[in-house]
Amino acid sequence: MNNHHNKKMPRWAQRIDDYGKNHWDSDLARKKKNGEYIANIIFNVIFLWIVNKIPEWHLDFIKDNFMEAASFVTQLVLFYIFPFDFTNFHGLSWLNWLLPIGLIIGMVMSALKVISNFWKLLFRLS
Repeated sequence: MNNHHNKKMPRWAQRIDDYGKNHWDSDLARKKKNGEYIANIIFNVIFLWIVNKIPEWHLDFIKDNFMEAASFVTQLVLFYIFPFDFTNFHGLSWLNWLLPIGLIIGMVMSALKVISNFWKLLFRLS
């Protein structure tokens, strides 16, 4: 990553490359790594199925808008690790400036929804 981009990233995001080097440069057999990939895929599928079934459980403390905070965090992480480069795709270089603006707008909207839901929780406005 270039140094200019690293200056606006949080510390945990700057160290993400080192995390991968420390854990994946070992001399594990290729079959063992493939097994880890398969186990991660299975875990992610099960976890996503459970998360998508939560609204159907009709729990009192979980409402339909419980994904707003997750949406905000996802957009924030995508904004910090944005070095996507669309200049190699023909006619899509305009996404290099449009996508960060869209992420900022999405973060603002998600933050406003989270704040309004928190306000409703505090004052019991339904």
